[in-house]
Amino acid sequence: MFRLYDTVKLRKPTEIIHADYIGAIIDVLNNGEAYTVEFIDNNGETIDDSLFCEFTEDELILFNAE
Repeated sequence: MFRLYDTVKLRKPTEIIHADYIGAIIDVLNNGEAYTVEFIDNNGETIDDSLFCEFTEDELILFNAE
């Protein structure tokens, strides 16, 4: 289960959220049933459409910057 502010990436990129975009968990829904993630692009801009999606744990992978 992910926690608030964990840094994540999508397992399978979409047209809107590319493979190299990183996001932060900003809301945990129904005790981890789904997550709201704020993804940013390579320019540091928020991908607004990502804020209107709910992602499951299976769709996300923990990102380790190290």
